[in-house]
Amino acid sequence: PFFGLISVQSYFKLAAELGDPDAQQDLAFCLANGKGCKKDRKEAAKWYRAAVSSHLSARTTTRIHHILD
Repeated sequence: PFFGLISVQSYFKLAAELGDPDAQQDLAFCLANGKGCKKDRKEAAKWYRAAVSSHLSARTTTRIHHILD
């Protein structure tokens, strides 16, 4: 694989930007702890908030579908 050319953090960021809540949480962890990138707690907080929001949206959508079925 070509993981040496592009960091795993870059993949997290791409998926996070596309709205994946798990990637948002993983990216936030990387940023908060400086794993594979420069530590940036402000940016980490942004992605943690996005992950929470995405998880809540996913749960709400699941509940709505369950109610309608």
